[in-house]
Formats: sequence, structure tokens, C-alpha cells
Amino acid sequence: MRRLFQVTTPGIGTKLTAGFGILVGLTLLVVALAFVAGRDATRDIEVSEAVRAPASLASAQAQEALLRMQLHLRGYLMLSDPEDVAEYQVARQAFEKALASLQGFTAAADDEERSRVQALAAGYLRWKRLPPRLFELHEDTLRNRPALRLARIDVQARRVRALAEVEAMIELQKARAASEVNRESLMAMLTFESSFDALATNVMAFGASGESNFKLTYSPQLVANAAVWDALNARRGWMTPRQREHLDNIAEARLELTELALQIRAILDGDHGYEDLYWVSYADTHHSRNLTRDGRLSGVVFDSTRPPGESSAVYVTGTAREVPVDELAEHLPTAFDPDGRGGRRFSAEELSEDDGLRLWVLRVEGWEVHVRAGHPTLGTGRDRRVAVDPRPGRVA
Repeated sequence: MRRLFQVTTPGIGTKLTAGFGILVGLTLLVVALAFVAGRDATRDIEVSEAVRAPASLASAQAQEALLRMQLHLRGYLMLSDPEDVAEYQVARQAFEKALASLQGFTAAADDEERSRVQALAAGYLRWKRLPPRLFELHEDTLRNRPALRLARIDVQARRVRALAEVEAMIELQKARAASEVNRESLMAMLTFESSFDALATNVMAFGASGESNFKLTYSPQLVANAAVWDALNARRGWMTPRQREHLDNIAEARLELTELALQIRAILDGDHGYEDLYWVSYADTHHSRNLTRDGRLSGVVFDSTRPPGESSAVYVTGTAREVPVDELAEHLPTAFDPDGRGGRRFSAEELSEDDGLRLWVLRVEGWEVHVRAGHPTLGTGRDRRVAVDPRPGRVA
């Protein structure tokens, strides 16, 4: 039987040919795989750019709008131009639109970028409530200028009330029989009416403007009004019972106006409006005893009713002391302002009783504000304190 198949050993040429063929095949395979991988990478880059480019644009638009918001907010607070409020609203709408776009892109972003956008949105949600309150406070001069509020509301109310009582008394006097005594009493009433009106108007002008000329003319007017008041009060015996009631009401309003004038002067003349902080405490409390030994003090002022993360704080350092009894009259008008700051007004008697309450004052020497880590514009990732100086004309 003959062999149909015979195996022979290949020669060196055959082996080289086969090896080169395999090498070429592997090379072509690698090239093909590289081409496919390059195509996929290019596609991924294009997809990534398609996502990142709009996100980068939205981020730039948000930053620009936020800067414009801050610019017009500061502009209005400094110049009171209503156009700044309108421009602020335009910038706010642009920022919120860009922020919404950024939030839409976070679905394709990594965790770090997503968390940054979430922090930005949360910070803006807290911050956006502040500008409207600043606008409202800036526009409401009766709230941000306590002396003006006292002048326009409290002093004006006493002025109107007293003049109405004087006018009623004058009308009653005109109806009385004509006599020398009655004519002199009528003249005294008319003179007091003119003097009191001038005095009250001067106090209102000083509270509204703070001009020194109104302050300088107040004392002479007060002396003149006191003289005509004494002259009018001396004629009490010639008045009717109804007129005496009016006279008593005038005396009450006049006394209240004099006290308001002292409060207005204390506010406008106070050299330490941002430097003196007051509180009331018993002399035998732990902190009072400590401050008696060493008046150096560090403290923090903040609104404890605000939710966590939304409050602001100012840190102060200085020297504290108990206000002596003979200085209470000087400090009380500044220390207490129930209408403007809440609380109640303590009297000098309450603050000088044995084992009773005492008035304390801190003369502040340094101020720092708390800046939260996530503050929209000032945040650095860590809570920190920033030195400030709120006194007019001072820079921290």
C-alpha cells in the first residue's frame, strides 16, 4: 500500500515566510484595534466637549451675572439710584437662568462638580433673601435713621398734641369776658403757642438733618420757651377748670418733647455709636464680678433665632465697666431704644438700687465679622474672621 500523505520538515525559508506573515497579521490587527480605540476616544472627547462647553459657558455667565448683582447692590446702597435696583433684578434673573443650566448639566458631571453646583445653589438660596431686605431698609429712612424717626413720629406727635391743647385753651379764653386779666392771659397763651411751635420745629429739623445750627439754636429757644411757660403757668389761677386740664396736658407733652430732644441729641452727637455696647446685669453675678476685677472682654453678637448656616456674627474686643450712678443720665438715652431696638427702657432708679441691676458698657476696640466657609462671594472653604471697622471714615 502506498502512503497517500507524507509529513516533511519545512525549511528555513518556509519558516521565515510564515513568521513574517504572522507578524504582518498582528501588526494589522494592532493598527485596526488602535483605529477603533482612537475613534472611540475621539467620540468620547467630542461627547465630553459637548457637555463641558455649554457647562463652561453657563458657569461664566453665572459668574458675570453674580458680579453685576453685587455691583448694582453696592451702587444703590451708596448712590440710592433706582436704576441700580432695576439692573440688579436683570442680573439676578440672568444668574438664576445660568444656575438652572448648570444644575441641568450635573447629571453628566462627576461627583465633585455636582457637589460644587449644589453648594452654589444652596449658598445662593441663603444669600438671595438679603438684598431685598437691604433695599427695604435703605428706602425706609425711619428705620435706619433713629434720630429722624424720633423727630418725624415722636416729636411731631407731641407737637401736634400740645398745639391742639393750646388752641383749645385759646378758644375758651376768647369766649370769656373782656378784661385786662383775660387779655393778658390770652396774650400769654398766644406767646407760648408761637414759642413752643418754634422749639418743636427746631428739634424736628435737627433730628432730620443733624445740622449744627439747629442744635445751637435749641438751647436759647428752650430757655425762652421755659420763660413763657412759667409766665403762662403763673396765670393758672385765672383760668377755668377746663383750661387747667388743657394746661396739664400741655405740660406733659412739653416734658416728653424735652426728653425726646435729649435722645435725638445723644444719637446725633454720640462719638461712640459703634464703640459702646450696653447691657444690664446684677452686680453679684459671676461675669460682673470677673469684669470688676479685670475689665478686658471678648464677646460675640449674633441673632440666635436664625437657622443654622444663615446667621451672621460680629466678634468684639474691648474694655467693660459699670456705669456709675452719676453718669446714668448721660448714658440712658443711648443705652435704651425700645422703639428702634426692642426691649424696655430702664430708669436710673432701677439701676441704682441696693443689690439691684447695674448698667454696663463695653468700649469696643476691635471688630471682626464671621465669614462662613460657603459664603457665595467671600467663602474660602473654611469659616474665618475678617477684621472690620464700622466707624465712619475708618478702614479696617
